[in-house]
Amino acid sequence: MSGLEGLSLACNIFDVISFAGQTISACKDIYNGELTQPSILQEKADTMHTVATHIHEACGAMNTTEEKKLAETAIKCQKVAQQLEEKVRAILKHQKKGSVGKALLVRADSHGNAAALQYMAGGSCSCFSQHGLMLIVIDGSTTVQAIQLRQRRDFNDLAVDLQHFIAQIAAGHTLMQDLVREEHSLTRETVKTEHLHTRKMKALESQTVQAAVASELQGSHTKATNEQQHQRLIASFKFQEMNERYHQIHQADDATFQRIFRSYIKTAGEQLENEDAFEEVTDDGSNATESNIFSEDTAEIDHIWNSFVEWLQSDNKSYWIQGKPGSGKSTLVKFLVEHRATESLLDQWSKSYRKGAKTTILPYFFWKIGTKSQNAIRGLLCSLIHQYLSKDDMMVGYILDRFQTAASNDSPHDWSIKTLRDMRFMILDKSTRALCIFIDGLDEVCDDDGPESLLDIVDQLIQHGGVKVCISSRPARIFEKRLTRFPGLKLHQLTEPDMRRYVCKELGAVRQYVSDELRRKLAVELVYSAYGVFLWLCPVTRSIKNGIKQGNTEEDLYERLRVPRGI
Repeated sequence: MSGLEGLSLACNIFDVISFAGQTISACKDIYNGELTQPSILQEKADTMHTVATHIHEACGAMNTTEEKKLAETAIKCQKVAQQLEEKVRAILKHQKKGSVGKALLVRADSHGNAAALQYMAGGSCSCFSQHGLMLIVIDGSTTVQAIQLRQRRDFNDLAVDLQHFIAQIAAGHTLMQDLVREEHSLTRETVKTEHLHTRKMKALESQTVQAAVASELQGSHTKATNEQQHQRLIASFKFQEMNERYHQIHQADDATFQRIFRSYIKTAGEQLENEDAFEEVTDDGSNATESNIFSEDTAEIDHIWNSFVEWLQSDNKSYWIQGKPGSGKSTLVKFLVEHRATESLLDQWSKSYRKGAKTTILPYFFWKIGTKSQNAIRGLLCSLIHQYLSKDDMMVGYILDRFQTAASNDSPHDWSIKTLRDMRFMILDKSTRALCIFIDGLDEVCDDDGPESLLDIVDQLIQHGGVKVCISSRPARIFEKRLTRFPGLKLHQLTEPDMRRYVCKELGAVRQYVSDELRRKLAVELVYSAYGVFLWLCPVTRSIKNGIKQGNTEEDLYERLRVPRGI
């Protein structure tokens, strides 16, 4: 072994002992409950591992007794380093990913950890004391070799710790205690500097942790506050009876309302529920002649129904459904709102309006005999805004920023009509959704607001891009004047085929008591007098049926027809 190799090996031994001591100290701090940056502990262990690897590489051919003893000491240091590495890896396993500040805090869970560290500390110290105060190299050539090494041009290229070690040998410090003293002095300065750095790191780490915790708590508080504000704002538009009218409307289960989607069935190839509802219904036992009493072609009626399907997919802005009171307008509108085909057809339109956009359906049902909120424009605006905000949380934020009193309002009565109108405009201007608004019962708006004001709102709604409005009302003159420019259908005319089927079935049950001619005349009169109103047709038909069973004269039966249509 050359002089430089021997000195390098001895220096590596000192380095291993030094870094082992620092690593053991860091481990003890952790087990004592101190907050330690995992990267610092890992760095010490990695450096110790690197130096220990150099020891293994340097332990080549050992000829003299001193060299062999030096090699034994080196191997013992290497074993202590390996044991300490295993302990460090065990500690680092406790690190939790994503913890605040990424700090490592491990507490001793048994006395075995402290005992193991104490044992390794004793082992590292024995690397020095095992051979007493032996000389690194007992002949005087070592000092000469050290002096020669210092004079080499590449001396400054050596590691700093090796330069220091050679300088001590060259100065005549060949006793182990002298070298330990000098190495300890150098190590102490290094540790002192590192300790100051570590303290700064811990202080910075503590500040970072505190800031992160404070930020997280503040963020959670802000999020909870925002959520409360959002929910409060949405709730402020809802009145108690908002959905009462909607839930009181009966479900549509007859052929009339199914027919409206016949065009969709043909084009999309889908089969809707109750497909046989499109077939003619006759009473059991009736002959072919009776079942064809009113078998005129219904192609024209189907064409009118299909106009609604076409409107859903078109760019036309408004559609008017008109019908006599009791003809089923509200039932039809509810059916349209709920049926999956309506939304599917509207999506065909919304895709052309905005690529990939889905349609949001917003319904409202006026109710003349309901509360003030149920038949007033305020109720309409509050309901539409409430429904929309429930589906668009981002719009809630816009409103809170735009309207100063928005965060403090609690009920629909806290909003002025002007504010509700302004809010409606803002929502429609900023909305990224395609909207289809169904408004049922325009004629049931309260007298204080009046149909003219309501029609003005309809006109304002359809001025916005991406908004369609389907409305229903009685065929009053004020509505005909304002709404005839829009496509639509007359429900009281389209329900005639179903009324005829109903009358045929009911009167067919008493055909043995009356002639076919009188039965035909009564059926025609019943359908004509009903004018599309099932609420009138059903009780009057039952009355005629009972009169036939009781043997009433033809004059008496016609007298039963003289029931006011307005019932």
